[in-house]
Amino acid sequence: MDTASQHNSGDQLVDMTELIELRDGWWWPKHDVEAWKWIPREIQALPELLKWVPKRGTIIQAGANCGVWIKAYASLFEKVYTFEPNDLNWECLLRNVTEPNVNMTKAGLSDRMGYCKSVDGEDKNWGAMQIEESDSGIPMVTIDSLNVNCDLIQLDVEGFEENALKGAYLTIERCKPVIIIEQKRLGKNGMTDAEIAIMIQDWGYYFAERVISDNVFIPR
Repeated sequence: MDTASQHNSGDQLVDMTELIELRDGWWWPKHDVEAWKWIPREIQALPELLKWVPKRGTIIQAGANCGVWIKAYASLFEKVYTFEPNDLNWECLLRNVTEPNVNMTKAGLSDRMGYCKSVDGEDKNWGAMQIEESDSGIPMVTIDSLNVNCDLIQLDVEGFEENALKGAYLTIERCKPVIIIEQKRLGKNGMTDAEIAIMIQDWGYYFAERVISDNVFIPR
């Protein structure tokens, strides 16, 4: 058995292949209903979002889920960096995305290096899994630690927007990428969606458009 298909849960080794299935050509968590229903609809908004991104060199994305958005980005950008901390989503991502221009990391994004764990959420929506800081487990990294130039930062991190953005401050200051973040009033560390938007605007951006639940910020 491929070790990528195993997950250590306490003292019990869980075979991840027993928890996923092939749906219309996509590997997907067996129990998921909501993400399977909504992601194909939401990705229809991609042209509306990317009209604000004239340069298509490098994108840094977090919240890869099972890879639907990532495969689309791989065909539109020269280089894709993406992050996914959830074990089951990661297993599906590895199987679904094989494009050579995609760099995938099993990690969460934050404002400092450390560790995180998945928070038990709604079993029927594997597109809404959240993380919280932990003493061990899944790595947490910063965008600044990548030390790459980018044209777009796109975050779907279920309430960890503040942390991920603060960990990207130097990259944002240096590159002035377009910033697209999903905001659904899930902020986990004290800042509201409005306060996060103000923070981004204080960094030299203006709010351009809201598309479904994604807010687009453009450098001045």
